[in-house]
Amino acid sequence: MKKAGSSAALLAVVAALPVAADGMRIGLSGEVDEEQAVAAEVSPSLYYGTSHGPDALAAELRVVDGSGNAVPYVVRPAARRVVSEREVWRRLDVVSAVETNGELVVEAEWPDGERAPTRFISLKVSTRLADFEQRVAVFADGVQLAEGEICDRRKFADVRNDVVPMDAHFRRRLQVVFSSPVAEVAARDYERMVVQGAESGTATRRGFTERAFRVDALSVSFPEEVVSYEPAPPLEVCMAAEPRHDGKAKKTVFEFDAAHMPVTAVSLDVKDRNFSRTVKVLKRANGGWREVASGRIGSIDLPGEKARNLSVPLQGELSEGLLRVEVEDMDNPPLQYGERPLKLLARACDVVFLAKPGVKYALAVEKGAERPQYDSQVLDYLLKTRTLRRMECAAFDGDGALGGKTVPTASWMSVNPVAVASAVAFIVLVALSVRLFRSSVKDEGPRRNDKEVR
Repeated sequence: MKKAGSSAALLAVVAALPVAADGMRIGLSGEVDEEQAVAAEVSPSLYYGTSHGPDALAAELRVVDGSGNAVPYVVRPAARRVVSEREVWRRLDVVSAVETNGELVVEAEWPDGERAPTRFISLKVSTRLADFEQRVAVFADGVQLAEGEICDRRKFADVRNDVVPMDAHFRRRLQVVFSSPVAEVAARDYERMVVQGAESGTATRRGFTERAFRVDALSVSFPEEVVSYEPAPPLEVCMAAEPRHDGKAKKTVFEFDAAHMPVTAVSLDVKDRNFSRTVKVLKRANGGWREVASGRIGSIDLPGEKARNLSVPLQGELSEGLLRVEVEDMDNPPLQYGERPLKLLARACDVVFLAKPGVKYALAVEKGAERPQYDSQVLDYLLKTRTLRRMECAAFDGDGALGGKTVPTASWMSVNPVAVASAVAFIVLVALSVRLFRSSVKDEGPRRNDKEVR
């Protein structure tokens, strides 16, 4: 029984390896109530499920329904819906303006036909007067909503304020009361600020205290929802490439299969606390390696100073099969890396298609299958539609062991001969173990029978 358990464990490991085979599918969870445009993220697993050619994803990716029929689709960069607020102003309709007991009381209403907001942010007083100070109180239905001060001191200093903060729920009619803030004191302050000239301090004081305040317009501001669409955050794909230290070249080298994903940056998981290294990213070219990006990673973890940067951005996107990362160690000892030392940042893409109610869908990799196309009118509609219902990747429908968002490790999938030979040798060893176990069981069977006869 122990031998049988060991063999089963080995077989489970082999089954868990993400093999790029025909018929790979990732089910999509989610349904629609009516025919509408939906979007699903292109999982990194789909890139690894293709034949790894430069255009393999575009040629082999399919959307299929529950019956296995191919559904037309279009791939576009993934975007996220961002909701923010902006302050919008509306001018009120002035109903009346009455001056009593030294105060100016203005009644104003929200314009008819305008959509009412949920709340007000502030009140703005428009006036052509200069050299003034006024206390402002805002009321609605006998309840005070706001209080503040507006002023103009530009004759003596670059100061003017005509806005009163007002965080209150929407009211259709507002009553705004203006009163001088201790007029005599304010006049004295102005008199002290008057410079010597043709105008005397007494004349300025008299004009300040005796002049009636006038309002040209009242406006209120309110928040308005703004919806925008920004590029979705990049996919983070962890790689299991093994670091190889080249003592002669004084560098640490990683080689891995990027499966032609649209890579925008490379990040390394380094355990060391204080270091600085130059990093180069290279791709295959003319039988060798050609540098496509370089940068410096580093970490400072000292008392009073902490900083860490482990990413190397690429100029634009890089869509390649094999990639190579070189860390220049110089005369320093190699860095210590995490279990998954490399992480790729790749541009997120969505598969967009028309979904029908009551139908299950899946993303599939099918080599050589025909792909139906949308007519140009439908294609334009899918490319322009912003509000999309999202479907999430669930799990493989077939025998694959990957989940929708799991990424194959790059160490064994690389076309590096050593990696390929290792994978083949492992599978052969498992097959031999199973065969030996079956032989031993077959040989032991008759012996047990002989003992029972005796």
